Amino acid sequence: MSQFAWTDRSVRQALSLNANLVDPSLEFTGVSTDSRSIEEGTLYVALMGERFDGHDFVVDAFWVRGQPVRWSRGR
Repeated sequence: MSQFAWTDRSVRQALSLNANLVDPSLEFTGVSTDSRSIEEGTLYVALMGERFDGHDFVVDAFWVRGQPVRWSRGR
């Protein structure tokens, strides 16, 4: 599998977002919605589902693993 790099701009385009997510100079090697699977360079996206709320894991994703975080509107 080849490696890829996501920039703040490419993530914003993929998610149809207007505002910067984090530092625009950062590059991400992956995107994850599971805080347990993120590694260095992974952007964590907090989603809300019927049985879980990814926002409950933002602190873990950001502080424990030190990864940039994006959460959904209204939170």
